Amino acid sequence: RPLPASAATRDIVIDGEPRLALTTTDSDGPLCLFLHGIGGSRGNWLPQLAAAGGVTRAAALDLRGYGGSALGRMQSTVEDYCDDILRVKEELGADRLVLVGLSLGSWIATSFAMRHPEMLAGLVLSGGCTGMSEASLEERETFRVSREVPLDAGQTPADFAPAVVKVLAGPNASDAVKEQLFRSMAAIPSATYRDALVCFTNPSERFDFSRLTMPVLMMTGDHDRLASPSEIRSVAGRILDQASRPDIRYETILDAGHVCNVEQPAAYSRILLDFLRKLPR
Repeated sequence: RPLPASAATRDIVIDGEPRLALTTTDSDGPLCLFLHGIGGSRGNWLPQLAAAGGVTRAAALDLRGYGGSALGRMQSTVEDYCDDILRVKEELGADRLVLVGLSLGSWIATSFAMRHPEMLAGLVLSGGCTGMSEASLEERETFRVSREVPLDAGQTPADFAPAVVKVLAGPNASDAVKEQLFRSMAAIPSATYRDALVCFTNPSERFDFSRLTMPVLMMTGDHDRLASPSEIRSVAGRILDQASRPDIRYETILDAGHVCNVEQPAAYSRILLDFLRKLPR
């Protein structure tokens, strides 16, 4: 099925503590809100935003500290990210949400779903879900410290972006895709990257999938080194077993690494739109 014509988008800023920046469409329907990963930005979602805007209202958010959004005064927590989603929902006058996350964004989306299941019409999790919530303290510390070493040595994300791209990109990623991944990583302020790392490696809970009452779509790239198909398919099986009203779909995005929506935007959008079209209006 062909993708719909791209919806027109506009950038808006929500003033407050902190300032939040997003790109949105003016379509009707539940608000489909895109949440990027730790090395990303709302710009990584523009193809999906334009496509989703053809079937429902859609917006892509710069997480606090990224892009046009400001970092908070204190160390960010997952509750802060959830509060930011509530602010966006209120500002845009949305009755219900469909959260679409990638990696860190998936962890935030699932955290929100645990707290406010009644607000969600659907949940789309890409390249992850549980984050560090099921990792041991030693595993979490190893993850955090390994990524803080270059920061502590005075490097910025722009300095180690090439090494990160090698991990994120699939083996057949084009030079254009690698350049896009590099630019989004290189644009991140050091303080933002450290803030996100500390938040991600200090989860406040282990997820209770029985709280999920909305349809769930899970996707990951077949070459994803950080969230393999076998791992994500296993989590999908657990959700199917534990959710109170199980409705879950799993898809592997072929020829894609971790940031599967950037490497295979058309394939990702088609699966997403099929999911969105089947949701109750």
